[in-house]
Amino acid sequence: MLVPKPLPRSKPGRLPERKRVTAILGFNCTDGILLLADTEEVIGDVKSQCEKLADVLLPNGVAIMGGAGNSHSIEYAVFRARQRLMQHPCGDWAKIHNQLNDFAKSIVMETITPYKGFDWHVVPTIEMLIALYSMSGRIGLFQWENNVVRQITGPSASIGAGVVQMHPMLSDLQDVKYNPYSVTGSVRAMLFHGVRIMRRTKRLVRDCGKRTEAMALMGNGARHTFGVRELERLEKLVEDFEQYTTTTMLAQLVCWDISDQEFEKHVADVPSAIKEFRRQFDDIIKPSTFQTSTGQP
Repeated sequence: MLVPKPLPRSKPGRLPERKRVTAILGFNCTDGILLLADTEEVIGDVKSQCEKLADVLLPNGVAIMGGAGNSHSIEYAVFRARQRLMQHPCGDWAKIHNQLNDFAKSIVMETITPYKGFDWHVVPTIEMLIALYSMSGRIGLFQWENNVVRQITGPSASIGAGVVQMHPMLSDLQDVKYNPYSVTGSVRAMLFHGVRIMRRTKRLVRDCGKRTEAMALMGNGARHTFGVRELERLEKLVEDFEQYTTTTMLAQLVCWDISDQEFEKHVADVPSAIKEFRRQFDDIIKPSTFQTSTGQP
């Protein structure tokens, strides 16, 4: 006689973890600090969209934080920053740096240290770029990695999954940004370069995608959040500009089987095309935008 065996009991599965497989850029500009991030979040096999930049008001200052890593840890860090940093006025710059390091160590102690001994793939991670303004008039870009916060004195920094892809593109910008005869180091100008780098990174890095978000912390403490629509228009402008430079300018540069007269004919409209791209950029990100930024602490 056959005795039926009980069906095997399935093991309870772990809830899918929320991961911010993120690319975040930070620029030290001539008139402020600019942060950009993608907005894609992965929950198991499902992709969704979330905001990754947040501002934190301080008693006599303001900060903008952008995090990569475990989503819960990042949200908790922003929550604790709004609680803890509010208790410490922004004063001496050296003390601010020490406060940020103490804060980072406390968050790591609360969120990561309890996982000691676990397999590395279940241990949460956290990285952040922090733009901070003090009423003393100082402004700085900081990078938080592990339990250490350091100030970024160079032109840019990046964190997240797209670091390898972004690094060579950021290196190409250094000579442009520090040209003393140009204004390409302003927040407005670096926004164009940042959106261009983010667009390329989202195409190269798996799980980096959705729309791009951007926030600026100006040298006077004013904050500016760029709208979804204007960033979408700017990304389309970047796409059109790169297509134009590839199909027209670069194609003519390497074309050897045409005469000089034909070459001049083909590139005759380049100045007017560049002016049109410039006009569209001025229409999307108006030069007066940062003169009317609000949110000064």
